[in-house]
Amino acid sequence: IIGYYELTKPTYMVRDPEMIKKIAIKDFDSFTDRTPVFGDAVPADSLFFNSLFSLRGQKWRDMRSTLSPAFTGSRMRHMAELVVKCATSMTDFIHSEAKTGRRLEFNMKDT
Repeated sequence: IIGYYELTKPTYMVRDPEMIKKIAIKDFDSFTDRTPVFGDAVPADSLFFNSLFSLRGQKWRDMRSTLSPAFTGSRMRHMAELVVKCATSMTDFIHSEAKTGRRLEFNMKDT
């Protein structure tokens, strides 16, 4: 654990992976109001307004209990396999299209 000051506010940083796991998973209920990642003023129309990174207190607890079942180890492994499969498919497509010499155009969007 490293301790330092952010101006006049005492702060600590945990660097031990096992302690982070204990705090983030087992003792999460005692650590709901951490320093917001995106600052205190996240606009209501922001993508991150209702994310775990910007919520605090009971809203954070409610959102975490809603999202937790989606992030079990087996679901994450399955999702990783799906992401790799999709990325490989896209890469193969781009390579095959690039070999034709035609111009490729992609519409990039925030989602």
